Amino acid sequence: PQLSKEQETKRNVSYELGFDYFNQRKYNDALREFQIVADIDPNYKEVQTFLDQTKQSLKALEQLEAERRAAEERIKTKKIVEDLLAKAREAVKERQAVVAENLFGQITEKDPENIEVQQLKLELEAWQRQEEEKRIAEAAKAAARKAMVDAMSPGKTAYLKREWYVAILKLEDFLQKKSMDEDLVKEASDMLSDAKNQLASELGPVLG
Repeated sequence: PQLSKEQETKRNVSYELGFDYFNQRKYNDALREFQIVADIDPNYKEVQTFLDQTKQSLKALEQLEAERRAAEERIKTKKIVEDLLAKAREAVKERQAVVAENLFGQITEKDPENIEVQQLKLELEAWQRQEEEKRIAEAAKAAARKAMVDAMSPGKTAYLKREWYVAILKLEDFLQKKSMDEDLVKEASDMLSDAKNQLASELGPVLG
């Protein structure tokens, strides 16, 4: 169909504008103008070729922008991870297990392959194992001590009640046990010695 004078003018102006925008790498503006030309006169001066080139250039530009944003994001994430690692190192050094484990989780979320966080985990776990072994050893020691005190208790109770004969029997029985703590052995020996003296002094007048 024959174009009106107004359509021809609009087509020509848009074509020139599109060409200028394309050379200035303003691809969105160029695309808009070339599309106007194509809508008015699809076969005008290779406008379809320019449309395709503009779309390709726009796509390439968008890809570059996406890569730039991704690189920025990587730098930002790296900085966050470094800050978290510094805190995690301090928490492990100070043996703050709950804080450290929380930080490990945050780091792994942002950087699943982080090697240092694995090393820090191992260090913390080794310390936790040592602490657990220490706790078990202390509990065993406390239990052993309680058993010794309990073993001496009947003799001591009789001694405090001034039941000398019973005290002597029970304390002698206690002193025959192996591997008793030195302080308990001394205490039992002192009580036994005193109980014998007390019994002798009470029995002396009766025997006399």
